[in-house]
Amino acid sequence: MAIPGALYLAGVFLAAAGLLGLHHRRRIDRGRDYRIGIALLLLVTIAFDMLGERTVRDELTASKAARLVSGRKDVSVRCIGWFSMDRLVNSSAEGWVQFDADGHASKLATVDSGQCRTFRTFVSGGKVDVKTATAVVIVVHESVHLSGVTDEADTQCRAMAAIPKVLTSFGRDAGVAVEVVNAYMQNVYPYMPDAYRRPDQCRPELAAAGLKLVLGRAGSERD
Repeated sequence: MAIPGALYLAGVFLAAAGLLGLHHRRRIDRGRDYRIGIALLLLVTIAFDMLGERTVRDELTASKAARLVSGRKDVSVRCIGWFSMDRLVNSSAEGWVQFDADGHASKLATVDSGQCRTFRTFVSGGKVDVKTATAVVIVVHESVHLSGVTDEADTQCRAMAAIPKVLTSFGRDAGVAVEVVNAYMQNVYPYMPDAYRRPDQCRPELAAAGLKLVLGRAGSERD
C-alpha cells in the first residue's frame, strides 16, 4: 500500500503517542492513559485502512488501463508513495517497468501514487488541466511499456495515441481525449528529455488515432 508521506509520519507519531500512553504507569490516572492510548491506536488503524482502500482503487483503475493498452491480461499497476523502498533506486521516476535480459517486459508497472490517484480521479469525471494530462500520459506510457516497447520516444507516441481508447473505455467523451493530448503536447512534451521526443514519429501515430500534433512554445512544429 502507498501512504502519503505526511500522513505516514502523522500515523507514526500517533502510534508512538499511543504506545507511550499504554506504557506510562507513573500517572495517577492509569486508566485514562490506557484509554487514550487505545483510542489513538484505533484512530491510526482506521486511517491506514482508509488510505489502503483508496490505494487499492487507484491500482485497480490504472491496471484496467494497463491491460487495455498492453493487450495483456496478466499485467497490473502498483502505486507507490515516497516511503516505498523502490524510491531509493528510482527516486526521480514517476513510473517504470522492468525488462529482463531478453527484452521481455515484466507483468508489473510501478507508478507514483499521486499520479495514480490523479488518473483515477480524472477518469471518474475530473477536469482537463496539465496535472491531469500528465497523470494520464504517465499511466498510459507505462502501460505501453508492458506491451514490450522499450524505446522511450516510441512509447510516448504510442501512449498519446492510445489515450482516446483508454478514456472512452472509462466513459469519457472522445473530445476530452483530444483536450488531454493537446494539453500535454503544448505544456509538457516539448520540455521532456530528448530521448522521449520524436515529433515526426508521433505525427502518424496521432493521426491514426484522430489526433493532431500541436506542440507548445519549445516545439519546432505546429499543425
